[in-house]
Amino acid sequence: MLRHSLWSSLPQRRALSSLSITAKTKEFDYVVVGGGSAGCVLANRLSADSSNSVLLLETGPSDRGLTDSIRLAMPGMLPVNFVDDRYNWDYMTEPQKHLNGRRLSWPRGRVLGGSSSINAMIYSRGHVLDYEDWQAAGAYGWGYADCLPYFRKAQTHALGANDYRGDDGPLQVTRRTQPDQPLFQAFIDAAVQAGYPFTDDVNGYQQEGVGWLDLTIHKGERSSASAAYLTQSVLDRENLTVLTGSFVNKILFEGKKAVGVEVEPHQVSTKEAPTQIRAMKEVILSSGAINSPQLLMLSGVGDAQHLKEVGVPVVHHLPAVGQNMEDHLGAYLHVTCKKPITLYHSTPHFPHKMAWIGIQWLASRSGPGISSHIEAGGFFRSAPGKRRPDVKWQFVPGATDERRQVLRDGHAMMLHCATLRATSRGFIKLRSADPRESPIIQPNYLDTESDRVNLRNSVRLTREVLAQEAFEEFRGDAISPTESVQSDAEIDAWIRQHAATDYHPSSTNRMGNDNDANTVVDPQARVHGLEGLRIVDASIMPNNVSGNLNAPTIMVAEKTADLILGIAALPKAGVPVYESRNWETSQSGFLVSPSQPSQKIIITKEPVGVCGIMTPWNFPYAILGLNLAPLLAAGCTLVIKPASETPLSMLALARLAEDVGFPPGLINVVTASRDKSDEIARMLTSSKDVRKISFVGSTKVGKSLMRQSAATVKRVSLRLSGNAPFIVFNDANMEQALNGLMETKFSNSGQVCIASNRIFIHSSIYDEFTTKLVERVKLLKMGSPLEHGVQLGPLIDTSVVKKVSELVDDAVQHGAKVLSGGKTSKLGKNFYEATVLTNVDESMHVWQEEIFGPVVPLFTFSSEEEVVRKANDTPMGLAGYFYTRDVARMFRVASELECGMVGVNSSMVKHVGVPYGGVKESGIGREGSPEGLEEYLETKMVCIGGLN
Repeated sequence: MLRHSLWSSLPQRRALSSLSITAKTKEFDYVVVGGGSAGCVLANRLSADSSNSVLLLETGPSDRGLTDSIRLAMPGMLPVNFVDDRYNWDYMTEPQKHLNGRRLSWPRGRVLGGSSSINAMIYSRGHVLDYEDWQAAGAYGWGYADCLPYFRKAQTHALGANDYRGDDGPLQVTRRTQPDQPLFQAFIDAAVQAGYPFTDDVNGYQQEGVGWLDLTIHKGERSSASAAYLTQSVLDRENLTVLTGSFVNKILFEGKKAVGVEVEPHQVSTKEAPTQIRAMKEVILSSGAINSPQLLMLSGVGDAQHLKEVGVPVVHHLPAVGQNMEDHLGAYLHVTCKKPITLYHSTPHFPHKMAWIGIQWLASRSGPGISSHIEAGGFFRSAPGKRRPDVKWQFVPGATDERRQVLRDGHAMMLHCATLRATSRGFIKLRSADPRESPIIQPNYLDTESDRVNLRNSVRLTREVLAQEAFEEFRGDAISPTESVQSDAEIDAWIRQHAATDYHPSSTNRMGNDNDANTVVDPQARVHGLEGLRIVDASIMPNNVSGNLNAPTIMVAEKTADLILGIAALPKAGVPVYESRNWETSQSGFLVSPSQPSQKIIITKEPVGVCGIMTPWNFPYAILGLNLAPLLAAGCTLVIKPASETPLSMLALARLAEDVGFPPGLINVVTASRDKSDEIARMLTSSKDVRKISFVGSTKVGKSLMRQSAATVKRVSLRLSGNAPFIVFNDANMEQALNGLMETKFSNSGQVCIASNRIFIHSSIYDEFTTKLVERVKLLKMGSPLEHGVQLGPLIDTSVVKKVSELVDDAVQHGAKVLSGGKTSKLGKNFYEATVLTNVDESMHVWQEEIFGPVVPLFTFSSEEEVVRKANDTPMGLAGYFYTRDVARMFRVASELECGMVGVNSSMVKHVGVPYGGVKESGIGREGSPEGLEEYLETKMVCIGGLN
């Protein structure tokens, strides 16, 4: 039941009054603070169970009054509603160092429906990889396959359902592909002319490209979260109370349990004491990325030192509250329009025409009032090497100021570009203990060099689109930036003066693992260390998404509602998604803007040429496969020199290639006996026709090949010897770590360059781990690889057996103890028993040398700092592994280990989809994955002049 004001005299049951509050009305099962995009969803879904009593508190007014309902429902009223303080918190940031000290306006919705009632109505989900990032950051169960079903559940799309769209949800979504405004089509055509793909659904299979935007508009009216989820039938539920005009001062705690909220009227007119409302099950904060962390801190939850500084009693020390803030920053590029077809006549310069627009909309839901006038846009990558779009475009057939009010006198148009993957991080802090005082909002825009470069590149690429032929009949003079703004310094100066928020703050109460100090809630949105308190809004997003926030916020609320109610999650959605095949090496459009307008500069990629590939004996097909796909994709040919032990494998591959139609000469094989291998290698490294050498093998041979290739300055890719550390911290899942060690040590009898070589066990679990390891090792079955059940086969030859024996003997002579194995097997001269050594230290050869056999030397450590130092104490740096439950440690140690590949709680570091290679003396370059393509491409610049 909708209540227009907390403090008005309301005869209906469950109405709260300042004068008399009964025990019944003071208690609800769920108290939801914030009636925005998430709060409206929760009010609907939680009250759908009639056994739950639900209270939704909103500070702003209702959206159902006569005037309010008209203003907020009419899409064309966007510029007016957006800045009206009746519906808006109207926040301001702190002065921005990299924006000429400007304080930016941050409008946030303060009305039922929240920002969904005043936003631009753009329905944008972001990129698939955004949600994979969430899961990787510790938000388990929030990958794209988990989230897509909830996007579909929330939505009814006018185009009907498919694998990506829904057709039975509350939120109405439309797409106008043939609007009356020709400038939208001109923008799309211009972007395609500039080299960007057209996508028919930026929320479907392919986000990257330009196309028509989805909008939360239905039959000419805004489909806000309130309009969608708080329909009259929902408001009529006996177990739902909605109170507007309600200002929450703080959350009430009993110990570490949230038990309710303290609330008073937003417009304080009496000295009456605030009211306390109890939550019998949970308090749920849905107040947004600014107000939710602010309310937490006002309630005593946050960084203890900061709370003490502003005079708030500490309830729970949680330093990540208000931190890690992200936002999208962008800028409008304005040009005049030569034809009188823009929104100019819809501005206050022509009040009679504005009145007619309103009459049209009121009478028939037709005319310019049915649109937000942001109907076409796109997503693109600002530079090569970016795996997904990091910039978005929104085209507007009119010109506005930075607050998006249509004010410019004269016909003009603008193209907005905003960066989506900023690395700068900001924060929210309390200015004082007064709940009514706006918080400190510090986004730290452009605080990193990469952010400054990305936005500069985005401006250049946006100019390229505006300069295309499709705009020729419409495009007039550049207004901002002017044509005189050309150099990096000039563009940067223009950005500092004109860049503004795209209104998408997030991540101030990040979701993640309990042990991650940079998070506030767990993957079920429960606040770490507290009971009875969840946060459900954009503040819990682990990272910002590559798009607008309304749709993802509604999805988050839909998914969390099921978690709260204990309803099984919707089945995961396995759908195909697009990824640019050449994201590593190119991006659509011109990469460089020339200094002369009569020039075009194009960057191309061309094949290196003939490549010499030297494969190892242990994985001839797998290693060649890492090279073959990108090599052929780049347009190169190859000469293969297989290991002398496995020449037939490569000959069979070459024969197979010819049988399936590969042109003769594309794949060539040169075999040699062991005594002739060096001679063949020298022929490849000295040939002027061979432009690249790729080798997998020992560091000693790799260095020799590198020296030989220097004479003709060849490209070289080397994957060389490893000395992989395997670290088990005291909080690790021991069974998981044991499984990982068995896999990384005994695969191919240890004859793998990424095999674990030095095993570090925390001293507190060393004895237990060692005992269990020895038990497992003794169960390994040794024999012929062709026999069923055999887990440990022979070593490649007696020279390898000799080296392994010498390493074990050296360790024993210097004090190591053999717990298992330690000798050759009775099965034959090439078999060496699985061996476990304890009491091993840095003085022994097994510390610095690659074992290449089934030997497990165990070392002990006491601290993270110690083990990282020891793990890095080697000239090698191919692979490394470690096991821990601490998410913060996962990221910290993964960064600190000097390895090209790191497995965290996983033995998998080698896969066709990931780059393979090492650092230090373990190699140079990468193979496999799209990144490997760059190894086989040369970069060429082409400058075309005389185009004027």
